Amino acid sequence: MKKTIIIAAALVAMTACNKNIINEQVAAEAGYGYISLGVTADTEMVVAKADTPDLTGYNVTLKKGEDVVWGPEEYGSIEADAWKVEAGNYTIYVENLTVAETYATEPGVVRVTGQNDVTVTAGVSTSCTVNCRPANSKVSFMYSPEFDVVFDEPAVSVKESDARTVEMTVGESHLEANAAYFEPGTLTWTLTAKLGGETKTYSKDFTTVKAKWTQVTFTTGSTDGQIQVTITVDGEITEVETITATIDPITGDIE
Repeated sequence: MKKTIIIAAALVAMTACNKNIINEQVAAEAGYGYISLGVTADTEMVVAKADTPDLTGYNVTLKKGEDVVWGPEEYGSIEADAWKVEAGNYTIYVENLTVAETYATEPGVVRVTGQNDVTVTAGVSTSCTVNCRPANSKVSFMYSPEFDVVFDEPAVSVKESDARTVEMTVGESHLEANAAYFEPGTLTWTLTAKLGGETKTYSKDFTTVKAKWTQVTFTTGSTDGQIQVTITVDGEITEVETITATIDPITGDIE
């Protein structure tokens, strides 16, 4: 969802999610100016649109260099006079959730962040727009029809770190309901599935990208099996010799 908000930066209380930048009389106090903040928040990793933004829980932090001037404060609770600041260079950081809050419950949610720099001039109201995008990644798993012919009861888990392993569903297609969220980077999936009644385990590393949905599809190169031939030699010779030949129908190799 593409969401846009405007915070009126002076002398006007913020009363709704959508705010209009207003014309204001800037106090003629030497060394002070105002910041008018506009925020866009794209919370979807797959394109989708909505007309009504929901910015509940979005937090804003105002920094000057490495020093926090104020925040993080929830958007809806910021007072109008908070945006009256000394002239100088500032950074505005916006996020909907902290990392800890994002993964407090499985399978996690989208974490949206953004920041922008603004230079405030004394006696002037300066506009600043912060464009927010997803900061984490999304992952889902599905199996192909060929895989379904060979394997039964697939299940997968994803290890992000020693502290977090997520049990996930393998579906017939990639669905939002089957997806989980992770910080971008190297992850490890582990697949368990039954092959001929025997449980097999497979594992592999993969890399996710910020603001991207990684879709992993399990398939198999061939639905053909192997032929086992047992030859029993019997006749006038009393000793019996048994030979087992394993033939790979794909490569033609015989063991």
